[in-house]
Amino acid sequence: MPSERASKVEAALHDYARDLCDLGLTAGLARVGISPARPFERARLAIEDRNARGLSDTMQFTFRNPKRSTTPSMLVPGARSIIVGAVAYYEDAPPRPSEPVADVARYAWRDSYGRLRDALGVVADELKSVGHRATVVADEN
Repeated sequence: MPSERASKVEAALHDYARDLCDLGLTAGLARVGISPARPFERARLAIEDRNARGLSDTMQFTFRNPKRSTTPSMLVPGARSIIVGAVAYYEDAPPRPSEPVADVARYAWRDSYGRLRDALGVVADELKSVGHRATVVADEN
């Protein structure tokens, strides 16, 4: 049975995690969560399978080195947690012109990575301000 002190520490960590998530939402993230920094084994296996079947084309940022892409501690040695954020890229389609036009996926209408990096940067700055290491990564192997 956990001691009273251990329970207080756990409650304080839970509150801090919630505060970090709230900070990310305030900074512009649509969703935010925290996960242990364990390797993403299922993702690595899926990437390796796609590579083996020739389905990665030129998407080298993820597919060149599946182990590095799916092992957080290779980016930040000793990492214990990952804060994951997402931004929404959905927006209503503009009116269609009468002449022929190509369809472009909504995620490509604008660069959402800047907004994502900026919002995660706010969370990283908070972590650094209290002595933690933090690195912002957004689709950069």
